[in-house]
Amino acid sequence: MKAMILAAGLGSRLGKLTKHIPKPLLPVDGIKLMFYTLDNLREADVSSAIANVHYLSEKMFEFRDYYENTYNALPTLFCKKETELSGTAGALRACKDFFEDEEYFIVTSGDVLTNFDFKRLIEYPTDTLATIVLKRVELSEVSKYGVAVTDDEGHIIEFQEKPPEELAKSTLINTGIYLFHRDIFDYIPKTGFCDFAKDIFPKLVEEGQLSSITMNDYWNDIGSVESYAQAQVDVALKLF
Repeated sequence: MKAMILAAGLGSRLGKLTKHIPKPLLPVDGIKLMFYTLDNLREADVSSAIANVHYLSEKMFEFRDYYENTYNALPTLFCKKETELSGTAGALRACKDFFEDEEYFIVTSGDVLTNFDFKRLIEYPTDTLATIVLKRVELSEVSKYGVAVTDDEGHIIEFQEKPPEELAKSTLINTGIYLFHRDIFDYIPKTGFCDFAKDIFPKLVEEGQLSSITMNDYWNDIGSVESYAQAQVDVALKLF
């Protein structure tokens, strides 16, 4: 099994915290966020991972070299530079050759702190081209995330992008952790900006090709100063 770590974002909502440090390399309890992600993938026996990099890409390449030379551990980490941001699906498109021999592979956000067991996703008996890991949150939180509506079998039948509380049809949110079949590349345009949530998932919903599993594990999308501060507290209190 191989994986992709989405790591090219600017981290603008974190202000000065990401002025000199790309978001995936921010320390949480003294450990770079990227290490947590790689540890999760290692525990699921992922052999190699590729990260798309853009903002402060030289820092990401330095981390890759440090990780390779110091730890010599699986998963083997590769980095691919994006000269221009092309969206989450566009970034995957650029890494198509990396997954040439894979039937299924994982894609995960590089700014998420979680102890989710990726083996659950790998071993999930899916019959669709894509499986999304969902998490239930409080109604007051839904406006921050993409919301999924599922049927009784876990197939996603509707998406709402950051709906206000009064319009939300669900409290299940997209965690940014996915399992894709290699045929997903047939749904990604060959050029241009392309995003999973806005451009790919609606097509998969129409064709009944999007399933889900729900996690009860710790999960924190470190996209703001507040969530980053909360991550520090949670790890220090061993809630993670």
